[in-house]
Amino acid sequence: MLILFHYITILIYQLLRHRKRIKCLHAGKERYNHRICNNLYMVNTRPEVQKYGKLFEILEDERWKNKIEKLVDLGSGNLSIIYTLLEVANLNQILLVDTDEKLLRESISSLDPHVYLPHLSKRYKHLDISLLAGNAADSDYRLLRTDAITAVNLLESLYPDALDALPYNIFTFIEPKIVIFITSVSTSFSEICEQNRKSGWSRQQFEDCFLRLCSSKKPNFE
Repeated sequence: MLILFHYITILIYQLLRHRKRIKCLHAGKERYNHRICNNLYMVNTRPEVQKYGKLFEILEDERWKNKIEKLVDLGSGNLSIIYTLLEVANLNQILLVDTDEKLLRESISSLDPHVYLPHLSKRYKHLDISLLAGNAADSDYRLLRTDAITAVNLLESLYPDALDALPYNIFTFIEPKIVIFITSVSTSFSEICEQNRKSGWSRQQFEDCFLRLCSSKKPNFE
């Protein structure tokens, strides 16, 4: 199914049926741990911290803002991230990926044009947004030539096999310029997670995953 919304941007909903790879599947001081391993950012926040504000801050950093045109967000869920990404001026292509097809369908129909149209009216570049139903750990050619990968509360929602496969997909297959993971430090905020997601990580889990991801990077990921 392909649905086009012709405003200033084109919003494309792609359900990738019968594919082997991405499959169609059923500001005071913030409190956070901010670990950087070259171009790999991992931000560990408390649930009440504005995660998208930190994400926007990194994407608009002078080091990256003019180098990022294509962005892939993994675990996009209810599409709440879209309003933040519309503010990133240099983007011309966004791919939003989530395994939950039903949630994507419901979310795309509930996007409020009164909220996102003001964001679009301030943009000077054409923007294509594609929604892909699939697993963050699965490689797909549409994810190639991506400049930035973002993931908010994705890592703690993945099962071990997907978490093990994710570094290969990101650092060997996609090879972006920058990767940003934002996780939640608390293990007691499951009420704000989707019903099919696990609760937040402990600080030790965050540290362990960060070290594992750093060790899995390719040498040319600067």
